[in-house]
Order: sequence, then C-alpha cells, then structure tokens
Amino acid sequence: MRIGVRAVSVLAIAASMGGAACGKRGAPIPPNLRIPAAVEKIAAARMGNDAYVTVTVPATNIDESIPIDIQRIDVYGYTGGSAPPTARFAEVGGLIHILLVLAIIAVLVRIIQGRRPI
Repeated sequence: MRIGVRAVSVLAIAASMGGAACGKRGAPIPPNLRIPAAVEKIAAARMGNDAYVTVTVPATNIDESIPIDIQRIDVYGYTGGSAPPTARFAEVGGLIHILLVLAIIAVLVRIIQGRRPI
C-alpha cells in the first residue's frame, strides 16, 4: 500500500509539471496595445466668453485596428502668438476639460431616441 501512495504522488507531480509546460509553439506575441490614433480634424470658434471646440474622434487605433478603445478626450488650451509643435502641446498647454466618451455616447443615444439629453 505504501508503494501505491508513492507511485500516485510521483504521477501527480509529473502530471502537474507537464501541465505547466503546455503552451503554443512559436515566438511570443506582444500584447495588443489599443491606443487611439491622434485627432486629425479640430476646429475652434469663440462666441463672447465661450469657446466651442469641434473634434473628429479617430475611427481606428494607432495600429489601424478597430474597434477603437477610447474612454476620454482631454482638451488642452494654449495662449500664445503661434501654436507650439504638436509633440509639445500637452507639455506647454493647460488641461482645460476631460470629456468622458461614454457620457457623450449616452447623450447621443438619448437624442436619437427623441428624449431630452441628460
């Protein structure tokens, strides 16, 4: 009976070690990074003390995959004689507002359904 317990123990250990080595063959694949592409179309208009910004939300991620993974839109402002380089805009501009995309989608759904926006 003692030999049977050892045999079962050795078999269980061998099976667990074999299961740990299972996997797909080939080179490892890097993780999918779903980063939205940059906004390409942006327009701003000032009416009195208010500024209205219109952006076209990118339709793809930077690797051109879809669906797009976008959760928010950060709006930056900058006051100066000329616009800074695009790469430095977030550094020299100030964060004005954060738009949550889910909130925008919820408002659009309500409008499409003929209900009042929140």
